Amino acid sequence: MPDVVHDLRIFLLSALALAIASCADSTAPYQPDDPRLFLAVAAGSGHTCGINAEGRLLCWGQNEAGQLGDGTTEDRTFPAPVAGDLRFVSVSASGSNTCGITDDASAYCWGSNYFGQLGNGTDSSHATPAPVNTSDIVFSAISAGGARTCGLAVNGTAYCWGLGPLGDGTQDTVAAPVKVDGEIRFNSLSAGGDHTCGVAADQTAYCWGSNFYGELGTTTTETCGFPEEQNTWPCSTVPLVVSGDITFSQLVTGWGHTCGIALDDDGVYCWGDNYSGQLGDGTATDRPTPTRVISPDVMFTTITAASGTTCGVAPDGTAYCWGGQPLGNGSDSSAVAPTPVSGSVRFEHLSVGGTHTCGLSMEGFIYCWGSNRRGQLGDDSDVLGWDTPVVVWGW
Repeated sequence: MPDVVHDLRIFLLSALALAIASCADSTAPYQPDDPRLFLAVAAGSGHTCGINAEGRLLCWGQNEAGQLGDGTTEDRTFPAPVAGDLRFVSVSASGSNTCGITDDASAYCWGSNYFGQLGNGTDSSHATPAPVNTSDIVFSAISAGGARTCGLAVNGTAYCWGLGPLGDGTQDTVAAPVKVDGEIRFNSLSAGGDHTCGVAADQTAYCWGSNFYGELGTTTTETCGFPEEQNTWPCSTVPLVVSGDITFSQLVTGWGHTCGIALDDDGVYCWGDNYSGQLGDGTATDRPTPTRVISPDVMFTTITAASGTTCGVAPDGTAYCWGGQPLGNGSDSSAVAPTPVSGSVRFEHLSVGGTHTCGLSMEGFIYCWGSNRRGQLGDDSDVLGWDTPVVVWGW
């Protein structure tokens, strides 16, 4: 994209952000003195969503299951508002569904619901936000992962729903929240493609679900699957402590791997599937226990993972990615160690999707890179992909 067009878009987006701030509703969860255009971003397999400064949620990209929440099943190449008047404080995007927490602590999900991952007690898909069946549960966080979703209650209790195992001691698929086994109180949860992990209140890491690639970070004795068809794999139906006696401040899950930031030294450790170098240890060898990422002189304040890619943000806002898919560095090559994303943008946080990555800049703009075949980069173009960050545009 020519620099002059890029600069013009930034100028116009800045003006729009200030206009939004000047007329924001005083009852919104974010106050009008916040000039940023966006406050959060979440990337799914082929779509992306962002929360703007008024708490409104906008989504773009793939939409055949209604995962954009705008009441249609049409793909969007630019941000389109989610239907209704809900104000969101957090959002999580996955394969073909999206979930979020509103400013009144209500949980909503929409999109594909084949396995009950929307949590509303049915298997019917929804093209607009549908409330999760929470009865007396009040969620503080939600994480959509593949065909399952998990939520964290305000008291730290974890609940999951959708395709099992859900951590409740069974392999059952359930269309409404079920409590994760044990009396563990969690600070955070991350639902991946085939497993879930969380950081407990004492900073201990727990994981459950499939352990086919070693993504649980410990040895398991259970098997899940279909024994009558001789199709089984290692798993755990209850939370297990990750090996290594490492305490973590954050854990993130991909489709077959897990990464975390160690509490004692801010180093990143990864384990599980490593076919494209997503563990960042300089190899493409799977690891069944936490292995430190090669990151000389680079610490990370936040990390994100999905599919075969992991990314992180350094304290100065520089973004790094490793593994497969375009890493934002101008190349289509994979990397087995952290590689800096091109450009001078400084990021607050990143979100890796199935074939693309997006990040929220410190100025409140969203930038994306990777595949754009379904419009998931939000630049309102017919370009099939970008290998360096491009600013989201079009609304």
